[in-house]
This record gives sequence, structure tokens and C-alpha cells, in this order.
Amino acid sequence: MKCIINSSEELNLWTNKFFPDIKPYLLKILNKPLIEYYIDLCVLLEIKDIRIVSDSSEVELNEYLTDGTPWGVNITYSLSKQGDSLIDIVNKNKGFINNEKLLILNNLIFINYDKRESDYQLMKTCTNTKVFDDKLGGLYVISKHDSLDFAKMEQYSYKDISVQLINSIQNYFDISINLLKHYTKNYAIPGYSSEDNIFIGQNVEITRMTQLQTPSSIGNNVRLHDAVIGPFAIVGSNTFIDKMSKIENAIVYDNTYIGTGIEIVNKIIFKKMIIDPKTGETLDVPDEFIISKIKEKMFSEMTGKAFFWILALIITVLQFPFYFLLIPFTSSSHNKQLCVISIDPAKEETLDFIVKKKNSFINSLFFKLSLYKFPLLLHVLTGKIFLTGNTPLKKENSELIKDMTNYRPAVFTINEMLNDDNKDPFIKDINELFYSNNLSFKLNIKILIKTIIQNIFN
Repeated sequence: MKCIINSSEELNLWTNKFFPDIKPYLLKILNKPLIEYYIDLCVLLEIKDIRIVSDSSEVELNEYLTDGTPWGVNITYSLSKQGDSLIDIVNKNKGFINNEKLLILNNLIFINYDKRESDYQLMKTCTNTKVFDDKLGGLYVISKHDSLDFAKMEQYSYKDISVQLINSIQNYFDISINLLKHYTKNYAIPGYSSEDNIFIGQNVEITRMTQLQTPSSIGNNVRLHDAVIGPFAIVGSNTFIDKMSKIENAIVYDNTYIGTGIEIVNKIIFKKMIIDPKTGETLDVPDEFIISKIKEKMFSEMTGKAFFWILALIITVLQFPFYFLLIPFTSSSHNKQLCVISIDPAKEETLDFIVKKKNSFINSLFFKLSLYKFPLLLHVLTGKIFLTGNTPLKKENSELIKDMTNYRPAVFTINEMLNDDNKDPFIKDINELFYSNNLSFKLNIKILIKTIIQNIFN
């Protein structure tokens, strides 16, 4: 038995309104792309050969699935013309079908099945057959025969397997939440489950005061900072939910930052857009809503600046003899970069970042003592950058500054403290936004001390 997965761009235009950067088959349900549910079903039915047919370019889908090796199947791709019927598509793919029994998954659908069921009887005659409509979603079976008699193309309706058409934002929302509420055991849901109906992905940081209520699904690379999550919450990957925020009966899509004290109930958040799934209404979120405004926590701005300037002076004086003693013997390079040093992107300064070339005793000692920071400390003393704060941004990457309440280019940075300097760029950006919106004397002291200690023991 083989499988054809067919989709028409014209029938899925609704997704462009709400998820303009996401291909329909890559839309996520419980943090898993829709296409993977189709592949899981094929694996369950012992179908090895899958062909994806589309009337538009599916470059992103091809890059994600490649040839199907990660799932143990063979995936190939084929283009159709707009307006092709299912019969046309089957005829154009006769070479692939090769007179075998064929399963067709048509349009954007969610398939209701149970991974624990071993015998779906798909090799037998289907029941409750209907006249198929190319514009409707469906799961069809063509029996094995030479002539491909399309009178035998039947819409499958077995007691334990059925389909739901996803043709609106409300369908998408209802299917996602309903799956989380009732049917997680039927599918392979990503993440580990420490308790019933709470699924947690990789690299998830949950602070002690966070309330994680069942059922909930949390993606990868997520930070939950003293927030209330659930019940019925789906939080996507690369996401930060800040303190006193609440997510209930809602979907927060990938790559989102939710600021302090925000309540998201019965909604979908996609980037900076709030979607009401019942009405289809959308609202572009102002920065002060998603990127919440900070509460000033410094003693006072001038006192804080003076305190950290004195600290920078002390560190510079302590480092001075060791820096000039060891620098001639280190294997390092000076990476000079033009960086933005103000909330105004026009204000730039060339900063000197020292990079280790190879490991040696002298090199290790040089970096353990944080001596590579010495050239940057001189800029702190001249008032151009800060001792602790944000990673200095190059002009081509300065768009992030628009979302910051405060931008403090610094010597010791939030990403260094969190050991995220070499991770996904979006994770680094989330950390920068977190610092900007949670700036405090205590956090700056924590960045300084923890980074210096980490350098000593690395």
C-alpha cells in the first residue's frame, strides 16, 4: 500500500491571513507539524512509500522532511496544476502507485486515529462510502486493480478513524485544544510527560513560582518565569513567558515573548498578533502589551551608574598588570566590530572582542581571569558602554532595539551568564528582551558575579 498526500494552495488561503510565514502542512498542533501526524499514520499502517503532491512550491516542506529517513519512510514530491482533480492527480502518478492499493489524504485535514489500535482494516472494503468532492478534505482508498476504476475510490469512514477538515482558524484552534483535552494518548506527542497530560520539550526552564496546570503542552527552548500556564495551554518553542502572566485555553505559537502581567485566555498569539479564533478577528499587538514596560528597580539611575563605574574601575586596575603580562603569550585574535552603543542606532563605536584561537595553559588562564574583557572595560570608563547588560549589537542586527525598553550594551552580558552565547539566535534575542524588561540592580550584580565565576571554572 502507498500513500499520496495532496494539497491545493487555493483551498488553504485562510492560513496565509493568520500564519503568513508558515506552510499549511507545517502548522503545528500540540507543537508537532501537521504533516508528521500523517506520516505517523502511514507508519502505523506499514506504508513505506509516500508522495506529497502540491500545486505550489513546497521548498520549506521539502527541507523539513527531506526523503523521509528520520521516520523510516520514503518521501517523494510531485507538482500538480491548479484545478487538477483527484482523478487527474492519480493518473499523473501511476508510476508511483504501480498498481498497488492507494491511500489518499486530500486537503488540510486532521485524522482521528489511535496509535494503540493495530488493525484498522484498511486492506478490506471501506464502509459508509460517499461521493468524493475534490474541494473537501478526506481520506480515500483505491483498491488494487489495473484500470484504476475511480468508481471504487471511496471516502474512508471506519469506526476508529475519521477526518476533520481544517478550513478556518476556529477549526484549527478547536482541534488543537480538543486533542490536548481528550486524545493525547492516541498520538505520539512531542516532549516527555512527568505527569498525566503535561508534555514538556527539551531545554525548558521553569522557575519555582511557575504554576503549570494540566493539561498543557510546552515546546523546546522555553522559559516560564513565575507564570501561570494552563489549564489547556499550548506554548510553542523558543518562547518566553514572563512573570505574573497567565496562559489559559490558549495557543502561544513559536518564537514569542510574553511580557510581565499579561493574560492570554481563549486566544492564539502568533508573533505580535492576537487572534480571536471564534470571530477570526486579529489585533496587532503594541509593544507595551507583549513587550511589557519595566518597573524601575535601581536605587536611582545616577547612583547605579556610579556604583558600576567604580566596579569597572576596580576590575580594570586589578586586570591591568595581568593583561599586559599575559597578552604577548596568548594565541588569540582581536575581532573589532562596529556596534550600536545607544538606543539610537546611529550612535556606533568600534569595540574590541578578543577571541581564543587554540587551547593552551596561558590561553586558559587568560580567559579564566576574564582578561579578554580588558579592552571593553576601557569603554566603560569612558562612558560609552555599561559593565553589565545587553550584548552589543551590530547595526545590521539592531532591529531588536525597537522592542527594548532599555538597551545597555555591556562587557558582561545576559547571554554569557545564561551560557546561551552560542545557541539559536532567537533564544539569544529572547534573553536580551528579558534583560531589557527586567532590568534591576540585583540582576546586574548577578550577571557580573555569575559570569566571572563561570569563566574561572570553565
